[in-house]
Amino acid sequence: IIRAYPAALDCRNSSNYTPRDFGHDDQYAFQGLSRPTACWHQLMTDEKREEAQDTKLHTLHESIDAALTALQKSNDNFDDMTSRLDHVEKTLQDLENLRAQDLEGTITKLET
Repeated sequence: IIRAYPAALDCRNSSNYTPRDFGHDDQYAFQGLSRPTACWHQLMTDEKREEAQDTKLHTLHESIDAALTALQKSNDNFDDMTSRLDHVEKTLQDLENLRAQDLEGTITKLET
């Protein structure tokens, strides 16, 4: 109730009492009621700020996770391209070897 309306701690009833004027057996209730109203206002302001920071931090974590996922996909694509280029290079070397063999065969035929 204090969080909903902290100023109520300073409101007097028809008998001119505030909630702080009543005796309390529970030490936590006594400590809570003994805090100044300004302290409750500051506490709620701080909690709102912390919640906003938590939300911002959560958003940043989600952005980082998305960026890491995209980076992993990029790395996978790069690895795939590298393996394809290695295959193309081997194929080109094989074709060059065949061409060199054909060229030697053609020269040999021309010489004879």
